[in-house]
Amino acid sequence: MTRNSAALVHEACDEVGLVGSDLRGQLSREIATQVLLRNCRDVVLLSGATGVGKEKVAKAVHAAARLSLHRSGELVQVNCANLGRGLFESELFGYKRGAFTGADRDHEGLMAQAQNGTLVLDEIQSLEPADQARLLRVLGEREYRAVGDERVRTTNALLVLATNRDLRELVGQGLFRRDLYDRALAKIDIPSLYERRRDVGELAQLFVMEAASELGPAEF
Repeated sequence: MTRNSAALVHEACDEVGLVGSDLRGQLSREIATQVLLRNCRDVVLLSGATGVGKEKVAKAVHAAARLSLHRSGELVQVNCANLGRGLFESELFGYKRGAFTGADRDHEGLMAQAQNGTLVLDEIQSLEPADQARLLRVLGEREYRAVGDERVRTTNALLVLATNRDLRELVGQGLFRRDLYDRALAKIDIPSLYERRRDVGELAQLFVMEAASELGPAEF
């Protein structure tokens, strides 16, 4: 890890408002070594319980990649649990007009929207087996086709997968593909606040300051 890359991660954390010395210290090491030094060629897996700040960390990963690698694309986020059965492919890759009933216009997929940027797939454990296979193929080939289109498109988006489950356990149960799990070479486990004692005071101070700002000065 270089001092410059660690400094960029701290700058990214400032940009997205990520608070907590313990967490920021962990991220300065792991984002710098697992993401920036590999030039975003790998898939990033963020694991942690609900409420630990995975969304903020994903934003910090995106900001750090933009600052370090001069990536100008957007941060695109989707919760896989909110995608109905059979919708993942058309939402991820897009579709052409007339590809299926109701497709009355071309639709740009999430992958295209995140070109030269970052695509965050939250609750990745919710994907159906067929959709896991589709995603794995794209991660390997970095190519895809919109539904109903013969044209092959390429993607350079940084892929961030997020989950509040233990994917290793789901792999053992046959509920998540091992090869998809292994594809994420950059794995960042976000600890709970119980394990980040120093962060508790800093977050409490932030909440007090935000509340005071919203409520304004007390009147007597």
